[in-house]
Amino acid sequence: MEIVFDKKCPLCGNNKMIKKDSSGLHSSTTQPYSCIQLGAFATAYATRYVCYECGYQMDFYENNELEKLRKKANK
Repeated sequence: MEIVFDKKCPLCGNNKMIKKDSSGLHSSTTQPYSCIQLGAFATAYATRYVCYECGYQMDFYENNELEKLRKKANK
């Protein structure tokens, strides 16, 4: 985990976020909203952000994970 300032909380407006990359977590029981199954062996993993001030949680698909989603959507 790390603190980042590149996202803004839609609830309180704070820009201090706790970032957790969930790409290493493959269990749907531990991270139920952190991935999208793209096929039998393909998954896109989200990066989770939690507002440091109010605790609001957001998941973003970034970089290679976003590209996987784009490719799947354009088929």
